Amino acid sequence: MSYIGSKPTNVPLTSADIQDGTINTADIADGAVTLAKTTDVGGANTPAFFAYKTSSTQSLNSGTITKVTFNTELYDTDSNYASDRFTPQTAGKYHFNTSVATSGNQYRYVNVYIRKNGSVNFGAYSAEANGDYFGSAGVTASVVYDMNGSSDYVEIYVQSQVNSGIIRYDNNGFTTYFHGFKLLT
Repeated sequence: MSYIGSKPTNVPLTSADIQDGTINTADIADGAVTLAKTTDVGGANTPAFFAYKTSSTQSLNSGTITKVTFNTELYDTDSNYASDRFTPQTAGKYHFNTSVATSGNQYRYVNVYIRKNGSVNFGAYSAEANGDYFGSAGVTASVVYDMNGSSDYVEIYVQSQVNSGIIRYDNNGFTTYFHGFKLLT
């Protein structure tokens, strides 16, 4: 680069030289930033929880909608999960996911429901065994619900047509579980 007169001197900037909201785009070398102000940037997907079934089974009666019990919590960030129910105390949109594994004698179908406040259903259905029976089935469902942050709650229910069956667990991994988290919006 050519200069008329003497070459300009580099003057380092200080925090007093840069005011909040004045930089739209910047090219900063790796390692040049040691502390950054990140107000209103990112966030955490909490409250969040993950519960699953371990070392216990739960009986199923054919055609009866049954609340699924989960006896182990992997995490519960804000202590909003209790008695197989998630009741977040922060309003917002929440993503919920569940998987229920079953086994038994002469299954025809298995349905799983993610219920909000005991009645609003979102569910998934296994394929019906047309004339044949199968010995086990698993169903997974996901949904996003708006939660009010005070009284709204979510639970998992399952229904099957089976001669005799159980909701099961698997010591080799998570096969019957329920989890959810607040979405960043």
